[in-house]
Amino acid sequence: MAANYDLVLLHGPKYCGRNILCHKLSSPNHERVCPQDYFRDNTVGLRDVILQVVNLLKKNKKVVVDDENATGVTRDSYVRMVHRKISAKTIASVKVLPANGRTQLLWSREYHLAENSCISSQEMSIQDGEINKWFSEESTDHINYCSSSVSDPCNDEGIQVFERTIPLTVMSKFKFEVPTLCLQWEGIIGGTTDDPHLLPEVVSICQYWSDVNPGGQIFVICDNTVSISGTPGQQQQENTKRKHIMQSLVKEFCGCPVYMFCMESPVDSGGFTKPPNPGMLAYLQRRHHLNIHTKDSVYLYQSPIHKVMAETAGMPHLKMSRAVHQPSLVASSHVFSIPNIPPFLKDMDLLPSEDVEQKPPEIPGINEISSFRDNEISMHLGYGRREFLFAKDADTITKFNNTYSEMASLSTDPVSKFSKSDSTKEQEGEVNSQKTPAKKPRLSRSLSTDRELPHWMMSDQKNKRTSQSKSPKPSTSRTDSTESSNSKYKKTIYVMTETELAEVAEDILKQAGREDLIHSIKLQKLREDTIKKHSDSTTEKRTKGKCAKVIQSCLSSVDIDMEEEEESETSLDEPASRCDIAPVDTPVNMEVTEPTSDIVPEDVLCGDSKRTSTSNTSVLDGLLISEEVRKRSPKKLLRRSEDTFTKDTTHTGHVHVCESSDSQSTDLCQKKQNKHSAKRHDASSNKNKSFKESTHGHYTEISQRKLPDLSILDEIFS
Repeated sequence: MAANYDLVLLHGPKYCGRNILCHKLSSPNHERVCPQDYFRDNTVGLRDVILQVVNLLKKNKKVVVDDENATGVTRDSYVRMVHRKISAKTIASVKVLPANGRTQLLWSREYHLAENSCISSQEMSIQDGEINKWFSEESTDHINYCSSSVSDPCNDEGIQVFERTIPLTVMSKFKFEVPTLCLQWEGIIGGTTDDPHLLPEVVSICQYWSDVNPGGQIFVICDNTVSISGTPGQQQQENTKRKHIMQSLVKEFCGCPVYMFCMESPVDSGGFTKPPNPGMLAYLQRRHHLNIHTKDSVYLYQSPIHKVMAETAGMPHLKMSRAVHQPSLVASSHVFSIPNIPPFLKDMDLLPSEDVEQKPPEIPGINEISSFRDNEISMHLGYGRREFLFAKDADTITKFNNTYSEMASLSTDPVSKFSKSDSTKEQEGEVNSQKTPAKKPRLSRSLSTDRELPHWMMSDQKNKRTSQSKSPKPSTSRTDSTESSNSKYKKTIYVMTETELAEVAEDILKQAGREDLIHSIKLQKLREDTIKKHSDSTTEKRTKGKCAKVIQSCLSSVDIDMEEEEESETSLDEPASRCDIAPVDTPVNMEVTEPTSDIVPEDVLCGDSKRTSTSNTSVLDGLLISEEVRKRSPKKLLRRSEDTFTKDTTHTGHVHVCESSDSQSTDLCQKKQNKHSAKRHDASSNKNKSFKESTHGHYTEISQRKLPDLSILDEIFS
């Protein structure tokens, strides 16, 4: 630990929490040395500070140097001087880093300025450059050690390096618990620029909010960027007009005093106090112990930059025009826009301060009550800031201060009295009048949420309680029409899809530690998908195999018919195989006549059968192509058609065979041979002629007779 070393050099930017670390390291043997306190005297330099450290070390005291020590040159000066004077002393360096970067440092600076305005008149630097040098323009969340103005401590410097990350930490005797109503100055005035006046609805707004939040404080915030009269530079006239308007407010509203916080000089107040930066809210939070994140606090804005300022600070806000139209809205927190609380404010640590005087809690400005005149107390806070306290009379201020003294809670108290009063108001109109258990401290909005679980994820008793809590309840403290029993309550029902429901179930199983069950469910789903995929592929293969068998059978039948046809053609061409014609040497008298019956005209053959054969032939051609079956050559088809025509002519005609007598055979033999050769020549010529005329008809007849039935293929493909 760094506390065991003789000399501890703190390293870190301003307002990062070095003073908190010094407080934790403080002991009777430790001495805190702050070089900035010595440097206020222009005659003192770094060497004088180091010599003072050496003198303390010689007295066997441990020293903590509370300074930035940004560069290695500064740290090396301490190391060389101490080793030269007292070589046995050990030296360590502690890197104190902000947990939330630059914004945390700027917010902490406003805390220090508020403390300084209440305690002493010590001057502090508000230049942003002293903080910006620790960060780069690209990233403001982490310290940038690549610049020439800041170097990272290392063990090579002859020191032991430690690192501590500190969140936003404040030392205060009392809690930050006071609810507040903040009004933008430009939103409460109306009329012309020459004759501005207070809007009458502002009195009702303050009255409604004060009745609901006893002990709460009201602020009018003026950033002094917009002039009332339109003539900038006339500061005295501006202050006079503001005073008259605020006096008219407190004369009609006497519930509590009203503060007015003004930026007299925006240049002197620093850039963090200029909206949309939330510096003014940070300053007021520390000075008045405000709880700007409670649902009872609200910022009524007029311009967009003030809206952004409230959102950046995480403060509930509402448009001023809505509040003017219906002043009772300020008593209904459900109409406020509630942003997320910044991370550095969520993680803020509140440490009790050591107050030796044990002063009672009091509101700022009560010590200046002797200067109360014309309904106001003016307080100059330095750094270009001024605060006014307006009230109807001095008794109003005293009475309000007594109320705060009774309700203020110490930082060590587990429960806030302001939270108690809020919880009491929430329980006033409950239907169930049974004895309630002991009141529990209300959680802050950072630890609780307004969202509720769906009804199917809660038990029946919880559902019943939820429905009772949502039922209209009479209210005695709020007169808002939206809180009445006749008001309509919005209800949103969200129906999840099957995928979303599965994801929610998986998350619940993970939270219950049942990852094994999730793994088994995923394996079962994977197994089912694999089986389904395998069955689909098997069915597809079976369908393809059946189709291939049917096509093969059809092709086989076609080939068999073609072979029979070729055999018949061969039998007609070869006389030796014919049984109805006599041998050549036998005298035969052949007479061929035209058929007398069963003749089909050519135009009939070329009718509907033509279209049918064409369509069937195209389907068969497609099947042959898909199965990669080679079609017959066109020459064979022509030869087969020619032979078929001859065979059909022979079969359709009448062949008469006449036997000749023995006596005539000798005389007729030679004539018959000559005549037979002549007829053969004529028949061949006639056959070629008739083939050309009736090729189309015979093609139609052949396709009509020989094509198989393809209806089974249509059923398979459908």
